[in-house]
Amino acid sequence: PLTGGEWGRAMAAGAEVAVWTPDAVARAREAGAAAGAPPRVHLKLDTGMGRLGARPEDVDALAAAAAEA
Repeated sequence: PLTGGEWGRAMAAGAEVAVWTPDAVARAREAGAAAGAPPRVHLKLDTGMGRLGARPEDVDALAAAAAEA
């Protein structure tokens, strides 16, 4: 997960970042706007391993947030 200033550095570098919450999508969008470029995001989904990723019931909200980015 990215923290603080890492969002801005990632967007300025044109990096694609993994996100799994609508809040992370919003942070990517804000950092991208500050860097003058749209964010490149990879939607991370939990496929059953219980690791990082959006749970199945949260996927629609995550996709909606990403569509606004």
